[in-house]
Amino acid sequence: MPIKQKTKPLAPARPMEPAVHQWGYERIQSEITPTLKPKTQNWGYAVAALPAAALVYSGAQIIQSNSGAVGPGLLGTGVACAGVTALGLRKKERDAIADRSTEDIAVLTSTYLTRKCFKVLRWKGGWIGYPEKVRVRYAQGAANIPTLKEDLIEKLSNRIGLQYRLVKEDPRRRQFIFQVAPIEEAEEEEAPDVLTERVTKVVTKLFSAQNAEPPNIDLTWDEGKLSKIHVHHDIGYNLTGAMVRKDKAHKLSVMIPGRWKVAWDTEEDTATFTLRPDLPTKIDHPAIPHMVGSPLENYHTPIRYGVDETGEHMAWRPWLDPMMLIVGRTGRGKTVVAHSILTELAARGWMIDVSDAKLIEFIGYKDWPNVRCVGAILEEQVRLVHAALELMQDRYAQIVNGEAKEEDFQPYCLFLDEYALFREDLADWYSEIKRSGEPAKVPTPRKVNAVLRAGRTARVHFVLLTQRPDAEVLGSGEPRLNLSCRVSMGPLDMDGARMMWSSPSAGVAVATNIRGRGTTRNEAGEIVDFQAYWTPDPRKATSEEDWKILDGLRPAKEIHEKLKIILPKASVYDEKSQEVLPPSYSEYAAAKMVPVDYSPPEEDEETDDPLGQENADEDAETTAAETAGPAPKDELEDEEAGGIDIERSILRLVRTGADEPDDEATPARPARAERPQRSSGSERPQHGTARGERAAVASVTELRIRQRLEEEAAEVDEEGTDEGFGEIRTMSIETIEPGAKVLLDEAEGTWAIVSDSMPDEAEEDHWVLSCVTDDGMDEAMVAPHGELFSVRLPA
Repeated sequence: MPIKQKTKPLAPARPMEPAVHQWGYERIQSEITPTLKPKTQNWGYAVAALPAAALVYSGAQIIQSNSGAVGPGLLGTGVACAGVTALGLRKKERDAIADRSTEDIAVLTSTYLTRKCFKVLRWKGGWIGYPEKVRVRYAQGAANIPTLKEDLIEKLSNRIGLQYRLVKEDPRRRQFIFQVAPIEEAEEEEAPDVLTERVTKVVTKLFSAQNAEPPNIDLTWDEGKLSKIHVHHDIGYNLTGAMVRKDKAHKLSVMIPGRWKVAWDTEEDTATFTLRPDLPTKIDHPAIPHMVGSPLENYHTPIRYGVDETGEHMAWRPWLDPMMLIVGRTGRGKTVVAHSILTELAARGWMIDVSDAKLIEFIGYKDWPNVRCVGAILEEQVRLVHAALELMQDRYAQIVNGEAKEEDFQPYCLFLDEYALFREDLADWYSEIKRSGEPAKVPTPRKVNAVLRAGRTARVHFVLLTQRPDAEVLGSGEPRLNLSCRVSMGPLDMDGARMMWSSPSAGVAVATNIRGRGTTRNEAGEIVDFQAYWTPDPRKATSEEDWKILDGLRPAKEIHEKLKIILPKASVYDEKSQEVLPPSYSEYAAAKMVPVDYSPPEEDEETDDPLGQENADEDAETTAAETAGPAPKDELEDEEAGGIDIERSILRLVRTGADEPDDEATPARPARAERPQRSSGSERPQHGTARGERAAVASVTELRIRQRLEEEAAEVDEEGTDEGFGEIRTMSIETIEPGAKVLLDEAEGTWAIVSDSMPDEAEEDHWVLSCVTDDGMDEAMVAPHGELFSVRLPA
């Protein structure tokens, strides 16, 4: 059917084909000074060689007395010279047309000015003619320009004087094919689209088998973009295994541009691949409706913490998965996920305790309704673990004695922050207080494992946070299996992905420049990427927007009263060492947990040092310091006294619940005088411990504050991005493994994390890298075997 040409307003009308040859090299030279060096023209050598050959030929014929052949030979030589000259001049002018077009489009495609970015595939019309079909290649950075195709069409149309249209697009090779739009002529049969051809080739290979019919493939396009691939196959028997289906889905996602999810129908022998939508970069934690009913009635309410790409809410279901594990490097968002979980639980009336191993991550929730206790120092954290175990054992005893049923228990949750660091502190601390006859290893991790195994029936739950799910931290067997609800924030390395998701590729290619992006399982048990809710820390909230979010999350009433821990005092005098021994582990594990407004009897407050040893030690230290005079300069530099004082003030703040000091290094939180007072907890004194300054300085926990701050600062680069990757090295494409960072575009400086590396089944001599850039964009790099790339391996 004839198609009428829609002339572009800015483009001149298309000249008649016989006149196309009129615009040639001279016109181009007058329009623009070329920046591409003209191609070398070799046809002149042929023109010069032909007359010489004709003279030799004529001389040979005269010598042989064959004068009649001289005339035809000279005539043929003249015709050949004229033909070579004409073809050479035409090639010169066509090269000039292509060069000027290259100069026009190079700015749009962000490529270097080379002839590789523009190539004429077919000439048509007249002697010189016009580029009837061209190929344009673009750089990685130009792919994000929304109007790239329209701008290229306009440039080509204005340069050539004809109207062009896009006929093929290949995102994998980053190239377009443009062709002159037909004018009142029959529509020519177009070559198959490059993407359609590749999809057909890949799907056919994936769903074919010996003695089986080839699959029927139905493609759905949405606004020029492939959005769905429906496959009806004849290999249903071969797809009965879940791992086989997973492998085929993964291969298609790697070899076809985009992120795809698949729905299998094993009864109808069909598979439907749907393009996955993009995730938002930030989602504010939605307000929680006020609780209706008791906490027992709300126990089976899902605890939301994020949204996946389909808009489905990711949620923890404690009655099914009683224990939760959150992993991720520093700055990736695992604490924000924990805050989301805590606020959701508190709004539903749960009893909540927090073991804050980093001392400062949860202190903003000390006055949050239904958060009973935030363990600020190691001794308090040990007590909270034992309190959870005692609660579980007491509830089991009630069930055994017939005093209660499982449905009668209030749900309880203990947050164990930075569990790996908590274990390290425990080992050092236990070596200092261990007494003869006590276990060789600190018992706390075993108590944690006991609750992980049996806490569900007693409705005692843990949320455990750590940077990496190592076997030495989580153990093996039951403890790891019982942490069935799992969340990983940011990219994992291959070993971490295997331990977390039993897959070397799951969660390794999460965007690093998007905070709060992670991996989890949806309600159907599928591993999916998700964006965590943004839940501000009440201690750090400064903007009105953050306070508005917190107001929507704060529970309307407080069901569980605040508690504080009264730690034991040093009271045992060792005659052998003539020292007062610190309390034993069992004394700390059985420390009193009392209401926050509890006041001990006066006789218990008279002194923290009944034997007078502390005052004597302090007097001796003061006298020695006065006698010795000022410390040497080197000693002051080693101690870094100023930094240590700031860190100690932070520790005292955590322990006493006092206001933050007025110091530039520890700026105070902006006042909230304009906001209404909280009736639930604002008038309550914040709980803490009554331990003296001597115990604070001697605590192993305090000495680790500076070490952790330095470690976290080392993990964050100048731009505040958590790198976690080593030095740059050169590797061939087939040796690059998932989890590594590869340089995709040297000119743009684009790096991406490899999610999978595999041979290209469509082209046997090539290799495919499936990657995710730092901004969350999916990319696929196809290159021949042996091609080298700049790579950074996980540190």
